[in-house]
Amino acid sequence: MNTITRFMIGGLAAAAAMGSLTAFADETTDGEKAKIRFMVNGSAEELELYDKAVTAFNEQSETTEVELVGVTGDDYSVQLITQLQSNEAPDVFYSEEGTYGELNNSEMLLDLTEYLADDNSLLKDSDIPENIKANYTFDGAVTGVPVDCNPEVIYYNQTLFEELGLKTPAEYVEEGTWNFENFQKVTEELTEAGKIGFVWENWWGPAYSFLLSAGDS
Repeated sequence: MNTITRFMIGGLAAAAAMGSLTAFADETTDGEKAKIRFMVNGSAEELELYDKAVTAFNEQSETTEVELVGVTGDDYSVQLITQLQSNEAPDVFYSEEGTYGELNNSEMLLDLTEYLADDNSLLKDSDIPENIKANYTFDGAVTGVPVDCNPEVIYYNQTLFEELGLKTPAEYVEEGTWNFENFQKVTEELTEAGKIGFVWENWWGPAYSFLLSAGDS
């Protein structure tokens, strides 16, 4: 039996992974089911849900059998990199943001373009917003797809704005002028009034995505 030996993707949702694997199962079998190892990170409760999804898939698939490799704890990326270096990595796996660049530069990820274009794939190229897919596209090759997308949301104290006589973000949105320039203007107005203009968590994730979405390089 032929098996998939090249590492396919870092960051693929479970349901999408199952459908995509079915699309090319015929290429990897000689009458037997293709064996696919799918590695994910999560809590015990999350891994339980993954196990149910994999079990359900295996029961209905005639071409592909998925083995779930579940990892708990904070050393998932370390385990993944170690397995890659020893040629024991799974065929399909999640990748955390901080290690995706290293994985992509390893040249061990498969270009998924043709699979996203396959009629049998549950996940289509058109399902992924272009601005998100750009983060997984290098030199024309799509080496991953997003598991999920978590928008950053700004909360503001409307009562405070009213007391200071300031235009609220909602009013800027209604005008179609809520942008980074007016966001900065609002925070400066609050600071000048002796208030704190803006507070966010001290982590690079929200910072880089917030600035990039504002057009900052």
